[in-house]
Amino acid sequence: MKHPEFSEEIYTLPRPPLFVPSGFAGYKLPQQTDYDLELVLRDPGVHIANTWAEAEQRDIRGFGGPCSSLALYIGLPPKVRELVDAASFREFIQTLTVPVRNDHVVLVALAERWRDTSNTFHLPPGEMTVMLSDFAAITGLRVGGEPIPFDSGIHVDPAALEWFLGEVPQVERGAARYAQFIRYSKKKPSNEHEEAQIARAYLLYMFGASLLPGRGSTVHLSYLPALKDLRAASRFDWGGAALGTAYQFFGDASRNGQSMAGYWRVWELWAYEVLRMYPPECKHPDLSTLPRALIWSKEYRGTKEGRGSLNAYRLYLDELRASQV
Repeated sequence: MKHPEFSEEIYTLPRPPLFVPSGFAGYKLPQQTDYDLELVLRDPGVHIANTWAEAEQRDIRGFGGPCSSLALYIGLPPKVRELVDAASFREFIQTLTVPVRNDHVVLVALAERWRDTSNTFHLPPGEMTVMLSDFAAITGLRVGGEPIPFDSGIHVDPAALEWFLGEVPQVERGAARYAQFIRYSKKKPSNEHEEAQIARAYLLYMFGASLLPGRGSTVHLSYLPALKDLRAASRFDWGGAALGTAYQFFGDASRNGQSMAGYWRVWELWAYEVLRMYPPECKHPDLSTLPRALIWSKEYRGTKEGRGSLNAYRLYLDELRASQV
């Protein structure tokens, strides 16, 4: 079936918003508000700290993760990989080692202390959170820059999808299952335009698997306009968007206690780096390495005191002092 011709020159933003990516609500430009501070700082009525019995051993599942992002990246044609690097994701992708022995119970202990009304942990020394600088140091992603343009109606424009990706993926409510982009990223390009298409397909896979996921193992296609010129995509605030997404999903987890998405590894690594909450023995030869996620990959992790003990983590946070941070 022949689609209407797509014109790169006349493609404009924004379209009328149809479906906003899950978690993207956490990414907003600073703006003046008239919120009542009493409402902003009020504890949520439904929260796992109130609904879970103290003696219960619980777990919060993270969905998404490294998956095959690093292996796919290594297997990309060299010129395609250069485009991914130019878009500023090389350092982050290198942190996506598989498998990683994550301690999901750390997430439970932190979620019990999280308040999504302020996006902070309530701890004995005061309120704390993962800052933009923390996120950049752990992930290697740039924070700051231009807001990410996204086209929430691009999924209804098959000509645009074909131009960006080389073919039209299966889409539902503006999102596509990210696993289908594995096949796209294994294509052999014959020109520069096809190289860019493969690079975009790979990045959609990585977004869905590790960074900017949707529900149900999906990724929103609205990020494609930001990848129109891959060599200029580094100017966008990918780190800020990813942290906003992580905030949104962590807030959901603190209320329902079931699962979280986004780059959820950041919470565990932040607890090791900043709170010093029972970090595993680190055998990396250079402890000044950046991004920090690299030193906590499986090959450098030793034994971990207190691993999997929710009560041990709770007690640690109960007794946390400013001098330990």
